[in-house]
Amino acid sequence: MTFSSVETQVQPLVPTSSAVKDWRVRQAVELIRRTPTIPILSIAISLNLSPSRFRHLFKKEIGVTPRQYLRRARLQCARELLETSALSVKEITRTVGFNDVSHFVRHYKIIYGQTPRQTRAARHNFHCTANTVSK
Repeated sequence: MTFSSVETQVQPLVPTSSAVKDWRVRQAVELIRRTPTIPILSIAISLNLSPSRFRHLFKKEIGVTPRQYLRRARLQCARELLETSALSVKEITRTVGFNDVSHFVRHYKIIYGQTPRQTRAARHNFHCTANTVSK
């Protein structure tokens, strides 16, 4: 199975920690939600787990690898920034923890079906239409 097919089979929204039974995975989810730029290795170390054990526990509880979860958390954060801020796509890319804009755009499009610029344009068009209707 390719990376693209795995990503498109998973819902874009990041599951919350409330349904997670293992306290270590619950803590990892909270760390990712608070700090989407945190490296996976740092999470494993903070939980006193080897990276492979952490990956195993996480996938068993959440259904995706920590890397996939972290990527989706970053993309979700990026989408919120696109809809609510005036930051450029490049600034958002760095803010949410991606090192390369083209890499970010490719993953964003896989999950949301449109580019970040299209998301921002759609939000802008909705905002303009809503203002016109309310007058």
